[in-house]
Amino acid sequence: MPADPVAFARDLLRCPSVTPVEGGALSYLADRLKGAGFAVERVTFSEAGTDDVENLYARIGTGGPNLVFAGHTDVVAPGDEARWTHGPFAGDIDDGVLFGRGAVDMKGAIACQLAAALDYLAANSGRPKGSISFLITGDEESIAVNGTVKLLQWAAERGEVFDHCILGEPSNHDDLGDMIKIGRRGSLNGTLIVEGKQGHVAYPNLADNPVRRIVAIMSAMMAEPLDSGSAHFDPSNLEFTSVDVGNKTVNVIPAEARARFNIRFNDVRSRDALKAEVEARAHAGAGGGRYRIDWEPSNADAFVTTPGPFVELVSDGVAEVTGRRPKLSTTGGTSDARAATPIFIVGLPRSGTTLAERILASHSTLRSAGELDCFALSLVDAVRRLTGRAQMPRRELVANSAAVDFAALGRDYMDRACLASGGSGRFIDKMPLNYLYCGLIRRALPDTKIVHLTRHPMAVCYAMYKTLFKDGYPFSYDLDEIARYFIAYRRLMAHWRSAVPGAVYDLSYEALVADQLGETRKLLQFCGLDWQDSCAQFHLNPTASTTASAVQIRRPIYESSVAQWRRYEKRLSGLRERLEAAGVEI
Repeated sequence: MPADPVAFARDLLRCPSVTPVEGGALSYLADRLKGAGFAVERVTFSEAGTDDVENLYARIGTGGPNLVFAGHTDVVAPGDEARWTHGPFAGDIDDGVLFGRGAVDMKGAIACQLAAALDYLAANSGRPKGSISFLITGDEESIAVNGTVKLLQWAAERGEVFDHCILGEPSNHDDLGDMIKIGRRGSLNGTLIVEGKQGHVAYPNLADNPVRRIVAIMSAMMAEPLDSGSAHFDPSNLEFTSVDVGNKTVNVIPAEARARFNIRFNDVRSRDALKAEVEARAHAGAGGGRYRIDWEPSNADAFVTTPGPFVELVSDGVAEVTGRRPKLSTTGGTSDARAATPIFIVGLPRSGTTLAERILASHSTLRSAGELDCFALSLVDAVRRLTGRAQMPRRELVANSAAVDFAALGRDYMDRACLASGGSGRFIDKMPLNYLYCGLIRRALPDTKIVHLTRHPMAVCYAMYKTLFKDGYPFSYDLDEIARYFIAYRRLMAHWRSAVPGAVYDLSYEALVADQLGETRKLLQFCGLDWQDSCAQFHLNPTASTTASAVQIRRPIYESSVAQWRRYEKRLSGLRERLEAAGVEI
């Protein structure tokens, strides 16, 4: 009886294998492969500041050629499960359609690989003509440092040789079997940084405007095509995605200008050769002025499997089964889908939100959009559209917010945020009071990251009390009001943790001060970012800040503010009593 790929896929979908959790998926594969005679090894990889991740390698046969099926069983978090018509890990089949997180990417493909291998072995008395291997990781959907790359290195050190590989990545454009990816463009990210000299626009002779030079360098970098393409690739392409001078004052010449760019490149040049070409163009455009290019680490090289007998064999098989000849393609991206998701930093004012923002904004793939009121405005407009009323009591607005079109709310927020921040690419929204909407944010933007800053109750209440805020926070000028506000805030955050578990990452200000590198690594991992030394040197980031922490963020992390409230402990005794009476531990 032939193996049933639908049953395999259904069983795999029922494994809640959200990165880095194995969730039973690798165990399921191991059991079935062992039953068919495969030698199976489970390998766990580790790296400082990241979660341990388990991987699987299985092989049957000792000779060549060795065909390897590759893929991953981990999936991204499903978000609000109440929004799924079928549970993300239920593996339901409804009207001939299989539903579940990972059905397409890529548990469905792995199920087909497994069924094909078992059917082949059954037809050949359990002995392959050569070898069949499975190389399956549990670390692809997050930062992917303990997955495929390390598993391949591990296999190579053991003398494993792969002759051909079929990857389970979804590649069809319109119909099943209409496209085979035989390669992928490479991807390089960089930041062009031009240094100048700040000055007043009335005295340009005393300043050095970096905007003029960055425009010239950008023009030089884009002036000519990087190449004309190759037999299997379109021409390489360089695109600038944001330009920032960190300057909100119209009559001041900025001291620095930055522009971020991405290059999608083909197999004409190596990464190093491409960098050299771009650097040469920038040098010519700079005219002797000061600049540098910070290149992000990347292992996303261009590669191609030159069409030959194996590609023909696969194409013939697809045509025989589907009736259509697949197109051979190298189009597509390298994890493009995750690039635009915003990161929200929330919490009480003076809780460390600006520090966290500065750390993240020092990563070359992120930019800070500042403290945006876009989500609150989008939510109010969504409720107005739902009810047809322009005004309503606040309680009614809150009650009606649960019934809005959350997908439309997410789109409206993104449109407003990109317009308000004047840029593109992944950004940070550091409006502290967005903590009010954590659950709604998660429903509107299921893949977003929410970082919640926590701080010792007395420390954060005192810090708010002693600060004269430019705008907002009227509760912060009276200790009784601060106590009531803190208690309500604490209850709401407890509600969000219960209602949307795992959606909010709590980052302790005190823990960050005590272990900057360790907590920064955890923060980057949660946000799906690789480590960059610049995040540990956030105080060197020259971009402007308009918050109450604008001075502090120019210094390395210091401890003097952690227990500053204790100097005034007696005068703050009433505040402490009110908090403790509400069950707040001090």
